[in-house]
Amino acid sequence: MYEDSLRETKRGDEILSYTSMQKFTQVMPKSFEREYIKRRIKNGVRLKVIAVDSPETREWKQNAKKEKRDIILIPPEKESFNVDFEIYANKVMIISYQENFMGVIIESEDIARMQRLAFKMMWEGAKKLKK
Repeated sequence: MYEDSLRETKRGDEILSYTSMQKFTQVMPKSFEREYIKRRIKNGVRLKVIAVDSPETREWKQNAKKEKRDIILIPPEKESFNVDFEIYANKVMIISYQENFMGVIIESEDIARMQRLAFKMMWEGAKKLKK
């Protein structure tokens, strides 16, 4: 599923994501993460992400500039993100790390546009949490 985001984006595009990197790193091999980031950077695609604060996401924040990533860390809550939600091209990808590692990609310009708007509102709200 992550490969689709690399195939469907082009130089200058942006992938929007909200995620729990802690869940991602429990499931995905570190080698996949490094290779994916390397290829995304080579393709000229930025990542804008809202992530639950954790040691993994602090590492992402530390490397944000060189890895072409804008990131806002939000405090962990009892009901935190257990999924990776990505918006790119005319698609929305949702991956659950809890429920048998399942995922879906929705291809719809209208749904992607709406999710971009929702992400923008979450981004602005997350910036206020930081203050």
